[in-house]
Amino acid sequence: MQGVFNIEIPTRKIGPISLMVMTIAQSGERKSTVDNLFMGEIKSIEKEQEAVYQKSLKEYNIQMDIHKEKKAKLKKTITLDNAENEETTQQLVALSEQEPTKPRAPRVIYEDTTSEALLDGLKNDLPNVFFGSSEGDLIFKSRVMSNSANFNPMWSGDDMTVNRKTSPSFKLNDIRLSMHIMVQPDTLQNFLNKSN
Repeated sequence: MQGVFNIEIPTRKIGPISLMVMTIAQSGERKSTVDNLFMGEIKSIEKEQEAVYQKSLKEYNIQMDIHKEKKAKLKKTITLDNAENEETTQQLVALSEQEPTKPRAPRVIYEDTTSEALLDGLKNDLPNVFFGSSEGDLIFKSRVMSNSANFNPMWSGDDMTVNRKTSPSFKLNDIRLSMHIMVQPDTLQNFLNKSN
């Protein structure tokens, strides 16, 4: 739903209906059972879509191999003093515009992830995701929490510029993130103590 609907908040800002939720419960209070009830259908749909995606990915890889072969063949015809280089350049430009489009993975649920993987998924896969776990300790000890400020634009629906030193930078538009962490009180307290 978060990828379809927006809501107007009292400050008149329009934003996504994304949620940030934390369930605090002791061991044995059925956090995993509740998580399975809540997430079971979403996981089932994601699994079905994964099979379709894998087939599409195989087709894409074959199309990409053919595309690369065509490109390599054209590049071999280029020489330093060949008058036909301009025509070959135009053919290469036309070929680059026909490059196959990689299918988007149907990744909706992120549990054990890094900030980089989450941002990459929002860029290359689906722009509407869920991040959470019935084992909050897993999330609180992960590197993703060291960059928790990244969650603000994801949650609010704002655009986000991601600058990288060793790979191309990119911009995320109209992204949506809901989050649900289930955690024991002691684990949460330890995380809060370390955050101060």
